[in-house]
Amino acid sequence: MVGQVGGRSGDRHTPTNELPAPLQLNLYNEELSITDLSKENAMNRGPNFIERQVFEEILSEIPRKDGEEYQDLETPYGDMSRLVVAWLASTPPKELAELYNKLGWKGSVGARSFHEAAKRWMQKYQPGRLPVPS
Repeated sequence: MVGQVGGRSGDRHTPTNELPAPLQLNLYNEELSITDLSKENAMNRGPNFIERQVFEEILSEIPRKDGEEYQDLETPYGDMSRLVVAWLASTPPKELAELYNKLGWKGSVGARSFHEAAKRWMQKYQPGRLPVPS
């Protein structure tokens, strides 16, 4: 997309943001940058915890109870993954959405979609492990 730029004032261009939200155009000292604010401010987050590389990096920063480094990263990663899926599958979507909003993350959370996807994963790969809803 192309933004329009206003007049010159000395060495600096006067920026005019003509891009659709959430894009922002900055043009100063002959340099152009376009920032997608939806990505920049998305949940004010870092990388996804569930990504294996991120999980292993974080885990390597934490010593075990005995003070040693984790050698087997596969087991805690798999345990964490299964536990998160079980929690998502067994927590009602309304509660997931309430937690999301309580934590201050803005926007619409797809609580029902990942609740149902987690339930399906449990049915497919861990049949019989979820408690029967009352």
